[in-house]
Amino acid sequence: MPNTGDVPDGLKGVYSLKETEGADAGQILYYAREKVQGVISMQALNNNFVPSGRVTTLSLDEFTDSYVPRSEVYRKRTLPAMRALRRAVSKGERHRKEGDLYSAEYEFEMALKVDAVNIRVLFGLGRTYLDQGKTDQAHEIFNKIMVQDSAFDIKHMHLFNEFGIKLRKNRMYDQALKYYAKALKMSKNDEHIMYNVARTLYEKGSLDKAVIFLKKALDINPGFKEGWDFLALVEKKIQSE
Repeated sequence: MPNTGDVPDGLKGVYSLKETEGADAGQILYYAREKVQGVISMQALNNNFVPSGRVTTLSLDEFTDSYVPRSEVYRKRTLPAMRALRRAVSKGERHRKEGDLYSAEYEFEMALKVDAVNIRVLFGLGRTYLDQGKTDQAHEIFNKIMVQDSAFDIKHMHLFNEFGIKLRKNRMYDQALKYYAKALKMSKNDEHIMYNVARTLYEKGSLDKAVIFLKKALDINPGFKEGWDFLALVEKKIQSE
Protein backbone atom coordinates (compact mmCIF):
# COMPACT_ATOMS: atom_id res chain seq x y z
CA MET A 1 0.00 0.00 0.00
CA PRO A 2 1.62 3.31 -1.00
CA ASN A 3 2.27 5.90 1.69
CA THR A 4 0.09 9.02 1.35
CA GLY A 5 2.60 11.24 3.12
CA ASP A 6 0.29 12.36 5.93
CA VAL A 7 1.32 9.65 8.44
CA PRO A 8 4.61 7.86 9.18
CA ASP A 9 5.73 4.97 7.01
CA GLY A 10 4.23 1.60 7.81
CA LEU A 11 1.33 -0.64 6.96
CA LYS A 12 -1.84 1.40 6.54
CA GLY A 13 -5.08 0.96 4.61
CA VAL A 14 -8.42 -0.82 4.34
CA TYR A 15 -8.53 -4.59 4.68
CA SER A 16 -11.03 -7.42 4.83
CA LEU A 17 -10.85 -11.01 5.98
CA LYS A 18 -9.43 -13.35 3.35
CA GLU A 19 -12.38 -15.70 3.68
CA THR A 20 -14.77 -12.92 2.60
CA GLU A 21 -12.66 -11.68 -0.30
CA GLY A 22 -14.87 -10.91 -3.27
CA ALA A 23 -18.09 -11.23 -1.25
CA ASP A 24 -18.98 -7.56 -0.84
CA ALA A 25 -22.47 -8.08 0.57
CA GLY A 26 -22.33 -7.87 4.34
CA GLN A 27 -18.56 -7.74 4.36
CA ILE A 28 -16.88 -5.94 7.25
CA LEU A 29 -14.08 -3.63 6.20
CA TYR A 30 -11.34 -2.50 8.57
CA TYR A 31 -8.94 0.40 8.69
CA ALA A 32 -5.60 -1.04 9.74
CA ARG A 33 -2.42 0.76 10.72
CA GLU A 34 0.92 -0.34 12.12
CA LYS A 35 1.26 2.19 14.93
CA VAL A 36 3.89 0.16 16.80
CA GLN A 37 6.34 -2.05 14.96
CA GLY A 38 4.83 -5.51 14.62
CA VAL A 39 1.45 -4.49 16.13
CA ILE A 40 -1.54 -3.62 13.95
CA SER A 41 -4.41 -1.49 15.26
CA MET A 42 -7.77 -2.04 13.59
CA GLN A 43 -11.12 -0.25 13.47
CA ALA A 44 -14.17 -1.29 11.50
CA LEU A 45 -15.39 1.16 8.89
CA ASN A 46 -18.84 2.63 9.40
CA ASN A 47 -21.40 3.25 6.66
CA ASN A 48 -19.52 6.41 5.67
CA PHE A 49 -16.29 4.43 5.16
CA VAL A 50 -14.46 6.05 8.06
CA PRO A 51 -12.88 4.04 10.91
CA SER A 52 -15.12 4.31 13.95
CA GLY A 53 -15.57 2.82 17.39
CA ARG A 54 -13.50 0.29 19.29
CA VAL A 55 -9.86 -0.26 18.37
CA THR A 56 -8.47 -3.79 18.47
CA THR A 57 -4.92 -5.00 17.91
CA LEU A 58 -3.28 -7.97 16.23
CA SER A 59 0.30 -9.02 15.73
CA LEU A 60 1.64 -8.37 12.24
CA ASP A 61 1.89 -12.11 11.57
CA GLU A 62 -1.71 -12.77 12.62
CA PHE A 63 -2.89 -9.86 10.54
CA THR A 64 -1.09 -10.82 7.33
CA ASP A 65 -2.30 -14.42 7.68
CA SER A 66 -5.96 -13.38 7.89
CA TYR A 67 -6.50 -10.12 6.01
CA VAL A 68 -6.14 -8.83 2.46
CA PRO A 69 -5.91 -5.20 1.29
CA ARG A 70 -8.84 -3.37 -0.29
CA SER A 71 -6.78 -0.68 -1.98
CA GLU A 72 -9.55 0.78 -4.13
CA VAL A 73 -11.85 1.28 -1.15
CA TYR A 74 -9.05 2.92 0.81
CA ARG A 75 -8.01 5.23 -1.99
CA LYS A 76 -11.43 6.22 -3.33
CA ARG A 77 -13.68 6.10 -0.26
CA THR A 78 -11.90 5.95 3.09
CA LEU A 79 -8.98 8.31 2.55
CA PRO A 80 -11.14 11.15 1.13
CA ALA A 81 -13.75 10.63 3.86
CA MET A 82 -11.13 10.73 6.62
CA ARG A 83 -9.61 13.90 5.20
CA ALA A 84 -13.02 15.56 4.93
CA LEU A 85 -13.80 14.63 8.53
CA ARG A 86 -10.49 16.06 9.75
CA ARG A 87 -11.15 19.29 7.85
CA ALA A 88 -14.64 19.61 9.38
CA VAL A 89 -13.26 19.09 12.90
CA SER A 90 -10.45 21.60 12.32
CA LYS A 91 -12.93 24.17 11.00
CA GLY A 92 -15.23 23.58 13.96
CA GLU A 93 -12.39 24.02 16.44
CA ARG A 94 -11.20 27.18 14.69
CA HIS A 95 -14.71 28.69 14.67
CA ARG A 96 -15.16 27.87 18.36
CA LYS A 97 -11.85 29.49 19.34
CA GLU A 98 -12.81 32.58 17.32
CA GLY A 99 -16.16 32.78 19.10
CA ASP A 100 -18.20 31.93 16.00
CA LEU A 101 -20.25 29.36 17.89
CA TYR A 102 -23.02 28.99 15.32
CA SER A 103 -20.53 27.98 12.61
CA ALA A 104 -18.67 25.73 15.07
CA GLU A 105 -21.91 23.97 16.00
CA TYR A 106 -22.73 23.44 12.31
CA GLU A 107 -19.32 21.94 11.50
CA PHE A 108 -19.32 19.61 14.51
CA GLU A 109 -22.90 18.47 13.89
CA MET A 110 -22.06 17.68 10.26
CA ALA A 111 -18.96 15.78 11.40
CA LEU A 112 -21.03 13.81 13.92
CA LYS A 113 -23.20 12.56 11.05
CA VAL A 114 -20.07 11.07 9.50
CA ASP A 115 -18.77 9.50 12.71
CA ALA A 116 -21.20 9.48 15.65
CA VAL A 117 -18.58 8.32 18.18
CA ASN A 118 -15.59 10.42 17.13
CA ILE A 119 -14.00 11.69 20.34
CA ARG A 120 -12.75 15.02 19.01
CA VAL A 121 -16.15 15.72 17.48
CA LEU A 122 -18.02 14.84 20.67
CA PHE A 123 -15.77 17.01 22.82
CA GLY A 124 -15.90 19.85 20.29
CA LEU A 125 -19.67 19.83 20.02
CA GLY A 126 -20.10 19.42 23.76
CA ARG A 127 -17.85 22.40 24.50
CA THR A 128 -19.66 24.47 21.87
CA TYR A 129 -23.03 23.70 23.42
CA LEU A 130 -21.70 24.63 26.85
CA ASP A 131 -20.26 27.88 25.50
CA GLN A 132 -23.76 28.66 24.18
CA GLY A 133 -25.45 27.67 27.43
CA LYS A 134 -27.32 24.84 25.68
CA THR A 135 -27.25 22.53 28.67
CA ASP A 136 -29.87 20.06 27.41
CA GLN A 137 -27.91 19.42 24.21
CA ALA A 138 -24.66 19.34 26.20
CA HIS A 139 -26.17 16.69 28.48
CA GLU A 140 -26.87 14.47 25.45
CA ILE A 141 -23.25 14.81 24.34
CA PHE A 142 -22.12 14.14 27.91
CA ASN A 143 -23.97 10.81 27.86
CA LYS A 144 -22.31 9.86 24.57
CA ILE A 145 -18.85 10.71 25.91
CA MET A 146 -19.40 8.72 29.10
CA VAL A 147 -19.82 5.44 27.21
CA GLN A 148 -16.61 6.02 25.22
CA ASP A 149 -13.70 4.72 27.30
CA SER A 150 -11.28 6.17 24.76
CA ALA A 151 -12.47 9.68 25.71
CA PHE A 152 -10.47 9.35 28.93
CA ASP A 153 -7.24 8.36 27.22
CA ILE A 154 -4.16 10.42 28.08
CA LYS A 155 -3.93 11.67 24.49
CA HIS A 156 -7.28 13.42 24.95
CA MET A 157 -6.37 14.95 28.31
CA HIS A 158 -6.49 18.58 27.12
CA LEU A 159 -9.96 18.01 25.64
CA PHE A 160 -11.03 16.09 28.72
CA ASN A 161 -9.90 18.81 31.14
CA GLU A 162 -11.55 21.65 29.27
CA PHE A 163 -14.85 19.79 28.96
CA GLY A 164 -14.90 18.95 32.67
CA ILE A 165 -14.18 22.56 33.60
CA LYS A 166 -16.95 23.79 31.31
CA LEU A 167 -19.41 21.36 32.90
CA ARG A 168 -18.54 22.82 36.29
CA LYS A 169 -18.75 26.43 35.10
CA ASN A 170 -22.20 25.69 33.67
CA ARG A 171 -23.18 24.42 37.13
CA MET A 172 -23.68 20.91 35.79
CA TYR A 173 -22.07 19.64 38.99
CA ASP A 174 -23.54 16.14 39.07
CA GLN A 175 -22.50 15.52 35.46
CA ALA A 176 -19.00 16.86 36.16
CA LEU A 177 -18.62 14.58 39.19
CA LYS A 178 -19.74 11.53 37.21
CA TYR A 179 -17.31 12.52 34.49
CA TYR A 180 -14.38 12.80 36.89
CA ALA A 181 -15.38 9.59 38.69
CA LYS A 182 -14.98 7.65 35.45
CA ALA A 183 -11.67 9.37 34.78
CA LEU A 184 -10.41 8.35 38.22
CA LYS A 185 -11.17 4.71 37.46
CA MET A 186 -8.74 4.96 34.56
CA SER A 187 -6.19 7.24 36.22
CA LYS A 188 -6.37 6.65 39.96
CA ASN A 189 -3.26 8.64 40.87
CA ASP A 190 -3.88 11.87 38.98
CA GLU A 191 -3.75 14.80 41.39
CA HIS A 192 -5.22 17.17 38.81
CA ILE A 193 -8.39 15.10 38.49
CA MET A 194 -8.63 14.99 42.30
CA TYR A 195 -8.26 18.76 42.32
CA ASN A 196 -10.99 19.16 39.71
CA VAL A 197 -13.31 16.97 41.80
CA ALA A 198 -12.56 19.18 44.81
CA ARG A 199 -13.33 22.36 42.83
CA THR A 200 -16.63 20.90 41.71
CA LEU A 201 -17.55 19.80 45.23
CA TYR A 202 -16.60 23.22 46.60
CA GLU A 203 -18.83 25.04 44.14
CA LYS A 204 -21.62 22.58 44.86
CA GLY A 205 -21.29 23.45 48.55
CA SER A 206 -19.81 20.13 49.74
CA LEU A 207 -16.83 21.67 51.51
CA ASP A 208 -15.88 18.71 53.73
CA LYS A 209 -15.80 16.38 50.74
CA ALA A 210 -13.73 18.92 48.82
CA VAL A 211 -11.13 18.79 51.60
CA ILE A 212 -10.99 14.99 51.36
CA PHE A 213 -10.19 15.08 47.66
CA LEU A 214 -7.67 17.89 48.02
CA LYS A 215 -5.81 15.89 50.67
CA LYS A 216 -5.81 12.87 48.35
CA ALA A 217 -4.34 15.05 45.61
CA LEU A 218 -1.64 16.32 47.99
CA ASP A 219 -0.84 12.78 49.16
CA ILE A 220 -0.14 11.95 45.52
CA ASN A 221 1.88 15.11 44.91
CA PRO A 222 3.01 16.99 48.05
CA GLY A 223 4.52 19.67 45.83
CA PHE A 224 1.18 20.57 44.25
CA LYS A 225 1.11 24.28 45.21
CA GLU A 226 -2.26 25.00 43.62
CA GLY A 227 -3.73 22.20 45.74
CA TRP A 228 -2.26 23.60 48.97
CA ASP A 229 -3.56 27.09 48.15
CA PHE A 230 -7.05 25.81 47.45
CA LEU A 231 -7.04 23.63 50.56
CA ALA A 232 -6.22 26.70 52.68
CA LEU A 233 -9.10 28.60 51.07
CA VAL A 234 -11.60 25.78 51.65
CA GLU A 235 -10.55 25.23 55.27
CA LYS A 236 -10.79 28.97 55.95
CA LYS A 237 -14.31 29.01 54.55
CA ILE A 238 -15.30 26.00 56.69
CA GLN A 239 -13.99 27.74 59.81
CA SER A 240 -15.91 30.92 58.99
CA GLU A 241 -19.26 29.14 58.72
